[in-house]
Amino acid sequence: MLFTGARFDTDLFKQDCTIHSHLKACQLVNELGLDNPQLNKNMSDQRIKSFISLDAGLVRGFTADSLKNIAFPSLIIGAGIDVGDMNVELESGYLQQFLSKSLSTYIVIPDATHFSFMQICKSDAIDILEQEAKGEAIICKDGGNRTRTEIHREITDQIIDFLAKVNLN
Repeated sequence: MLFTGARFDTDLFKQDCTIHSHLKACQLVNELGLDNPQLNKNMSDQRIKSFISLDAGLVRGFTADSLKNIAFPSLIIGAGIDVGDMNVELESGYLQQFLSKSLSTYIVIPDATHFSFMQICKSDAIDILEQEAKGEAIICKDGGNRTRTEIHREITDQIIDFLAKVNLN
């Protein structure tokens, strides 16, 4: 997002964390370097003409004005099932709240979790992950009756459609 012209504000992110302190990103500010003043710099890249966001996290640190000023197409895809700290309204929905409605497409995949956007897990991955670290198997669990392959197919179709439209302009 930084390269699209979106401007991160570490103070804004800290303020948001006083409201949403339960979110994992707020607990990892130091570990992730989210208090680094270098993040406040303008890092826009004029070569970027469109962008796709797959269940973005940490976006509440981007200023509303900088998001409003992004003047090219975007596809924002969010996961409809919250795994406990990635509520779609607070993350992808935050982006959509400020991006140009005429230039952005916002889609929520109701049966996807944040981890549904990752690779397909091996058949025994859930058991292995649970043995190694309790609770980590969540990365291989999706939310509905569809397989991760079917969710990936939907994501791929949405991206191909978006890119086809962007390339026509």
